[in-house]
Amino acid sequence: MLIAGLVATEFWVSHLHNNYEAAEKARQVSIALESLDELQRENLLDYAAWDNENRAIQFRSTEQQTDALNEVVSEVGASAELLVLAPSDGGPNYGWASGSAHTPHTDLLPERVVAALLDAINKEPSLQHFVATKYIVIKGEVWRLMATRAIPSDGASQSQIESMLPGLISGVRLTDRYLEKLAFRANVHDMRPYLGSRPNLPANRCHSLIDDENGAWLCWQTNLPGDVMLHSSALPLLTLAVIMVLAMGICFRQMLRAAQSLESAMLRAVRADDAKTEFLATVTHELRTPLNGVLGIGEILRNTALSSRQRNMLEVMIRSGHTLLDLVNDLLDIEKIEAGQRELEIAPFDIVQTLQSIDELLRPIAAKRGLALDFQSDSYIPLVIGDNRALHQVLVNLIGNAIKFTYKGRVSVGVKASSHGDQVRLEFRITDTGQGIAPENIGRIFDRFFQVPHNKLGESSGTGLGLAVSSALVKMMGGSITVDSTPNIGSTFRIELWLLGVEDSMVIADARHNIL
Repeated sequence: MLIAGLVATEFWVSHLHNNYEAAEKARQVSIALESLDELQRENLLDYAAWDNENRAIQFRSTEQQTDALNEVVSEVGASAELLVLAPSDGGPNYGWASGSAHTPHTDLLPERVVAALLDAINKEPSLQHFVATKYIVIKGEVWRLMATRAIPSDGASQSQIESMLPGLISGVRLTDRYLEKLAFRANVHDMRPYLGSRPNLPANRCHSLIDDENGAWLCWQTNLPGDVMLHSSALPLLTLAVIMVLAMGICFRQMLRAAQSLESAMLRAVRADDAKTEFLATVTHELRTPLNGVLGIGEILRNTALSSRQRNMLEVMIRSGHTLLDLVNDLLDIEKIEAGQRELEIAPFDIVQTLQSIDELLRPIAAKRGLALDFQSDSYIPLVIGDNRALHQVLVNLIGNAIKFTYKGRVSVGVKASSHGDQVRLEFRITDTGQGIAPENIGRIFDRFFQVPHNKLGESSGTGLGLAVSSALVKMMGGSITVDSTPNIGSTFRIELWLLGVEDSMVIADARHNIL
């Protein structure tokens, strides 16, 4: 596009430059024509005043006319190719043409041309300095004619002006030599006359000499700088643009093929992912039934008489079964979320009751590990509308992880609530005093199947899906989850949710504050 713009600009600039230069050359041609016209005019006026007496210019005899003409030819002949004396009374005109000096001829010029010239000079009161100019075609050649009055040096009365003073007409033929001289002055070339209708050339390369149906035109050629500029810069740019267009066409074709291949690969990947999702859903559903059976039998065996060794093995079996069931449940959750099959169950619920149930579930586990489990909340928390089951799952996962990876100290759960119109902002903070998370692992903590080493031996625990499921559920609820951690000091997980509040149902939590 850039090259195309440059080429277009180059063409536009060269066009403007050409137009300006052509107009300037046309002006120079006009100036050169006027210069040569002026030279012919001065020569004609210099010899239009004769020293004869008035009676000598009345042209009552052929001999007098011949003598008068020869006098002018001897003086003016070097600068004109045709001289004609035209009596003002309409009589025959006498003239001299190049190659016939001192031998006058009658009617060298058409009567209508002579009459037009005489009419032009008779209308002008300034006798001494007026010259009429006319271009005519004689035998296929263009002539420039100039006419003035032949005025005796001793003057003439007003009555003699129109009735007695003849017209003196000089002519110059536009020969090749004359046109070369004119072209040199105007700094153009190939100047030539055209007869008849206007030639098929630009208007600024022609000058009209005779403007009628049998017209004559003076035309020329000139070197235009815009054309030189185009050949030197625009044409190479245009060539480069063509090459680039071809290259872009080839690249586009390759990109199209690559896009088709990518689309095909993506389609295969989607099909493979669908097959994986269907496979996992089928397998996990099939695994849950026997697992529940195994765990159920384990709970029954707990209530039977067992030796110490047998009871220890039973406990290992039950813990392993629950671990495997958690893995199956996490796999089901993550696949449902990714497939868009996990829908939120929106209903009013009490945050305080949710926290109480989590406390009842996890406090025995924390006590067994010798950890303190604290719940802290604002003095009041309103009822909200949302998915209680999803929030319960997220909090159990985060608090359970905090208990699992903390070996001494405490796990604290903080809840803050603030109302903003019909919205309630909830902030949960789960803080532990465990080993913490290394900075290089913070960015991957919510990735699927990522496991953080939790002891000095570099061992890991869990499936690596709990935090991924929690993050996905929080995002489904329109919230955010973040983590701050310092190695050997502990970690803090923060959850921020915006849920709809239930009008006129502010639950004062003072009575429950001792529990939390």
